[in-house]
Amino acid sequence: MNKTAAVHELKSVPPRSSPGARRHGIDSALMKVFASSAVRRALRDQHRLNLAALGEHAFRAVESSLREQTHVFSAAALTTHRRLVEGLPGQSLFVASGLAFDTLAEALPFLHVTAKTAWQKFDANLSSSQSEQALRLGRIAVMAAELIGSAEEGRRYLRTPV
Repeated sequence: MNKTAAVHELKSVPPRSSPGARRHGIDSALMKVFASSAVRRALRDQHRLNLAALGEHAFRAVESSLREQTHVFSAAALTTHRRLVEGLPGQSLFVASGLAFDTLAEALPFLHVTAKTAWQKFDANLSSSQSEQALRLGRIAVMAAELIGSAEEGRRYLRTPV
């Protein structure tokens, strides 16, 4: 991606009035992607998991959702909390992993699950702690992409050793 496109990508998402409102906007956008039936179908139809392609698709969907938001209501935080307590769909593990990592093997230690557990959770709801981890990972990946200017550069930054 050239510098002009990266700057355009960064500027295409309107700023929010406060960091808290921005975070809730990102959370709302991620929740839509996590629950997306199109993402679920794409994951089921793959013969081999392509996490990079899933991450690119998820980032575009989040970015599109953020552009459509005109404002974030104060109830968004309460809705997010309720959905986390109920448990996000199992596909959320894969979407969040795709936003931040190249392979599922890289993401699993962060999410504290094995590959077998991740696939078993695909058709079930995650626990509240797994839901929180998936949401945080997705939020960090989106924020890194916005700050650095592109999804790929944000992912690369997140994987850079300290």
